[in-house]
Amino acid sequence: MSRMTDEEFELAFIALGCADPEEARALEARLRASPALQGLVEDRAVELAALAQIAEPATPPPELFARIEAEIDAETAPESETVRAEAGRWIERWPGIWLKSLHRGAEDGVDAYLLRCEPGAVIPNHRHARDEHVFVLEGALCIGALRLGTGDSHLARAGSTHPPARTEAGCLVMVRC
Repeated sequence: MSRMTDEEFELAFIALGCADPEEARALEARLRASPALQGLVEDRAVELAALAQIAEPATPPPELFARIEAEIDAETAPESETVRAEAGRWIERWPGIWLKSLHRGAEDGVDAYLLRCEPGAVIPNHRHARDEHVFVLEGALCIGALRLGTGDSHLARAGSTHPPARTEAGCLVMVRC
């Protein structure tokens, strides 16, 4: 079997179910438009089926992924910092609003944290001592009449005060200030 091209790798990635539905739809459209690509996928399917017949099922050792993450972290430059999703503590900041610190800026003065807001939660109005950039990762957050949805960002300048922020269905936001 020859080495897979980048395109073949991408197709395998999608065919194995590792892609989101939008990527899978794009693949289906590409396949319909290209008989040559259809043949390539069929050839790879035959090769993989043959390998599946002779391969013994294997379960990776439970510590494998932790070892892989540790190796990646060890290779990370000393000027960088990684916070794993499962690491850190969530602290209730206001009723129904949980904060997880990502970075405390002792040297650069910049803090970064996540806020997970439960449905109906309200962040009280407050004054900003420095610029505060909010990025909505999930859900929606309303600051007064302004509604921010997933992927939206908002910058409140130092010295500004805004009305209470609320969420009807809950949200997850990243804040950098």
